[in-house]
Amino acid sequence: MSSAIKERPILMTGDLVRATLDRRKTQTRRIPGPTNSLVDGRGVSAAAWEQYVFDWDTAIVDPGPSPAGNAGPYLKALDIGTGTTHRIYCRIQTGDRLWVRETWQLFDRLETMVSEPGRCGFRPTGDILPEGIGYKADLDHCGQVPVAGVLRTPKGLWRPSIYMPRWASRILLGVQEIRVERVQDIEHEDALAEGINPDAPYNNYATGSIYRDTFAELWDRINAKRGYGWKVNPWVWVVVYKLLEVKT
Repeated sequence: MSSAIKERPILMTGDLVRATLDRRKTQTRRIPGPTNSLVDGRGVSAAAWEQYVFDWDTAIVDPGPSPAGNAGPYLKALDIGTGTTHRIYCRIQTGDRLWVRETWQLFDRLETMVSEPGRCGFRPTGDILPEGIGYKADLDHCGQVPVAGVLRTPKGLWRPSIYMPRWASRILLGVQEIRVERVQDIEHEDALAEGINPDAPYNNYATGSIYRDTFAELWDRINAKRGYGWKVNPWVWVVVYKLLEVKT
């Protein structure tokens, strides 16, 4: 297999971007799917993925390597429809680099804003930055704000993260470890490494840890409506990373 470093995109919401920039977030958990998984060493389309009927309840973790030499770890899951057992593993591998896609916009100019106690982004410094890229995660958290009347994007619409090209990305991550586990297997320290705010209001999920409770609530806000809530306890790829680069 090639030893060349691979770069892959990864989507992040504004709060996850800020947690990563603050180095509070060094892990992310993603549900296996066609965009982040390989089946028997091959990528599959979304339509092809939907044709599988994996028995996730009986799936097991195999640390690898696979017969083809893939390092693993991977899931061995039965396709109920065909009776065939498949090896499913994460496209992202240790040593890969991830460039973050976030909500963004091109501006003709940006004016730097600073925060004051109890006030967020209300006092301009007066510094005018050159034409460049604005990131919504910054605007939402006392960062760069557009100067009135100079937005290049029609009606000032933010561009969704999925449409961010590589050249516009400012954050580069280095993958240190890949694991596969059930989402409820998350430990106290791992929940903190997910960048959760332990001081945020939370519901009691009875996990035995405030951090795990807070993570469980965050997980449900994002994934429950998709059918992958905390109680469902889906399999997840666990990606452990470190911040390598932030373009300014």
